[in-house]
Amino acid sequence: MNQKFKKVVIIGLGLIGGSIGLALKRRDFAREIVGIDKDSNILQKALELGAIDKAVDDASVDLRGAELMILAVHLDAIERVLKKVAPFIPKGCIVTDVTSVKEKAIEIIENMLPKDVYFIGGHPMAGSERGGIEAADPFLFENAIYVLTPGKNNSGGIVDTMKTFIKTLGAKPLILDPKRHDFLVALISHMPHIVAASLNLTVAELDRSNEALALAAGGFRDTTRIASSHPEMWSSICTGNSVELSRVLTAIRDVLARFQQLIEHGEQDQLKNCLEEAKRIRDSLPDRPGLLPRVFEIIVTLPDRPGEIGRIGTLLGDNGINISEIEILRVREGDGGTMRLAFSCEEDEVKAQKILQEAGYKARRRV
Repeated sequence: MNQKFKKVVIIGLGLIGGSIGLALKRRDFAREIVGIDKDSNILQKALELGAIDKAVDDASVDLRGAELMILAVHLDAIERVLKKVAPFIPKGCIVTDVTSVKEKAIEIIENMLPKDVYFIGGHPMAGSERGGIEAADPFLFENAIYVLTPGKNNSGGIVDTMKTFIKTLGAKPLILDPKRHDFLVALISHMPHIVAASLNLTVAELDRSNEALALAAGGFRDTTRIASSHPEMWSSICTGNSVELSRVLTAIRDVLARFQQLIEHGEQDQLKNCLEEAKRIRDSLPDRPGLLPRVFEIIVTLPDRPGEIGRIGTLLGDNGINISEIEILRVREGDGGTMRLAFSCEEDEVKAQKILQEAGYKARRRV
């Protein structure tokens, strides 16, 4: 299916569901987008933002004619939602979810769906520490990996349709086995969240005065930023992926114990070797093949003047250069800051560096 969907139904209008709606509307990929949510205030906000065309609370009426149904709800809510909507899903409809735990989600969904509909698991590898429809962003999925985990009832045509849908959102489709997916996200997403939460709890426990938190600068804030995400959602994710997450938490506990032993015994050379290896791994991330494509990056030093970020974006845009990612690395009042710009190809990276340098900015390629 290369043409737009006639009707898309999004159940759950939080950050992901709302952002999908906005992205589809931006690309005009659906004639009608129907939003279903238990909260009438959220539905009204989604209408105001333009994420949906119609807000309803009666799935029995508004699932008729749906070609795609997106379950944009937490893992714990999937069974409850499907009990209400499954009898009304039209024949031939494609059903997908957005949960970050695939094995458990697939088991629940495939057992509850009618036999005459198609299900394919999905997980957009994009998000924010902010949640809710207010944080919805039509560009949330730009250049992000969007994992697909095909189920039992998927023809090649259904997979191709979902790939087109993902590319329309601005994301990059990746097919993974559900179990492999759950292990990988335990490593790169679920474990880091627990580690970030643990850092905050440890500092608060050891320093009741809060002086340490008052002194916390960029490094601590960046490392613990993801701990600000939705606690209810993350408790559901962690328990849903308990087997794989327990496995990787055991591994990091062993690594921390090794660091502790080297520190206690004054093994400076071995400690240095471990830190050098960790640095090598981190520095290799942009160029590593696998889940993430190569990203071409430059670091720009920002002068302490209003409007600098917008000025840089306009400067590059006027020269036909598309920025795939922007990240503020450091900002200090009176001292400017630094910003990371990422591009999808080396040609744009080289061209952007030259343009910015000619405009008087300090810009270096990140290698």
